[in-house]
Amino acid sequence: MTQLNRYNPETLTPAQQAQIDQCSRMLTDGANPSDMRELGFAQAAIDAAINAAGKDNA
Repeated sequence: MTQLNRYNPETLTPAQQAQIDQCSRMLTDGANPSDMRELGFAQAAIDAAINAAGKDNA
């Protein structure tokens, strides 16, 4: 399985980007990865959102 966080951002589909964006918003609101997995979000989208948040805080 290819992980979204390894994709070139220019090759993401709109659906993949939307899932990453939603995960990012959920992280900002205090959700944790387990919460997002329970809601059915792809692990790759969760990882990409976490990686993006790490870059924002660096």
